[in-house]
Amino acid sequence: MGKPTVYSDYWWPKKGLLERVYSHPVALDGGGKELVEQIIKGFSKPTVLEIGVFLGGSTIRWLDAHPRCTVVGVDLFEDSWDRIIERYRTQNKPWMAKVLSDVEDVQGLIDSLQEFGSLNCALRNLIEYRGRFFPVVGDFRQLCEELASSIKPDVIFLDADKSEALLELCAEHFPAAILTGDDWTWGADQGYPIQKAVNAYCERHGVGHKVDRATWAIGI
Repeated sequence: MGKPTVYSDYWWPKKGLLERVYSHPVALDGGGKELVEQIIKGFSKPTVLEIGVFLGGSTIRWLDAHPRCTVVGVDLFEDSWDRIIERYRTQNKPWMAKVLSDVEDVQGLIDSLQEFGSLNCALRNLIEYRGRFFPVVGDFRQLCEELASSIKPDVIFLDADKSEALLELCAEHFPAAILTGDDWTWGADQGYPIQKAVNAYCERHGVGHKVDRATWAIGI
């Protein structure tokens, strides 16, 4: 029997472990996620497929936006996140400092990531939503066909790679879902890659998009 992917507590640890985990829902937020919240509120029982969960900062916003919202979160939950937090702490860039400004114990978060792993730290932040948040550990590209046979998301939020190829993959397997994501204002030195991907996708499919600061949504 393979590992269950959706609507299963498979990835949640046994009761008691998460109580020992220190974590904080760190989120990289360039603004505009109210756009996604409004979309979610337009459904009576919304299902969100989030590709890239990190520590659950955005996930909590989707779950709080609607009391009947369910989120399926796909992420590799890699073991390098402690180094990401350490880099934010030591590089002393204003936006990095802002990301960690609400974390009471940055070293404690780093230690917790090292001891318990990224998945358990993310789940600690989402523990009150157990039953509405379902983690899926793995590469979305390899799991999308299996996911498509199990769920019909109303909204897809891309919080990891937002290439044109990934947009097409989402459209192929989840044609009814509204595609959204962030990082619209990221990557000026690279010519704003997310903008290029979204614009090319919209031109190919003859649809429009809406932008609110760093957040975008296609076809609304």
